[in-house]
Amino acid sequence: MPTTSIHLTKKLEKLVKKLISKEPEGSDALLGNWNATVFYVDRKKCWLITNADTKYNVVLTDIKASDLKRIEHLFKNAFYGQLVYDGIIIDFETINAAIGSLQFLPTNNDRSTLGFQNHSLE
Repeated sequence: MPTTSIHLTKKLEKLVKKLISKEPEGSDALLGNWNATVFYVDRKKCWLITNADTKYNVVLTDIKASDLKRIEHLFKNAFYGQLVYDGIIIDFETINAAIGSLQFLPTNNDRSTLGFQNHSLE
């Protein structure tokens, strides 16, 4: 089963220490690496997750500590919903198979993707 890597910014690492794997496990999924950062809207935590290759953004809104147990489910549903909203018709099982399982890794300092995220948040 493929594994999708999501590299967290330092700010997000501090919030979700329990999720972080020290070393990459398994094979990378078809969709490549992703980068995640945290931002706030009306004092609610939101995550911006960006694909490093395509710069495709997925936003998770109002993430609480209790949501971390099901963050994989939340990400897959948000990603699928964003694709449907953008007019990309694909079934959920294909997305689920392409993503596989998620692993959260420390920052990879991908300046291109981090800069794109900062620009998107402005």
